[in-house]
Amino acid sequence: MTKTERVLNALLAGDKLTHLKALAYGTYRLADVVYRLRRQGYNIVTNDRVDSDGTRFTEYHIPEAVDNRAAA
Repeated sequence: MTKTERVLNALLAGDKLTHLKALAYGTYRLADVVYRLRRQGYNIVTNDRVDSDGTRFTEYHIPEAVDNRAAA
């Protein structure tokens, strides 16, 4: 299974991924994987967050669990 497939499966399962969480799936460039998945038609939402220490990070998720391809 490729890194892209592992990330996609996690997103389809309802996980909200950050760059730190994506390391567990073997990817160091989550934004690139998300870009490629979006080009394939997946509706992936980006949320910019700030933690309690003021550190900014980005979180990605797919809002719906069934047939996540955007209407063409």
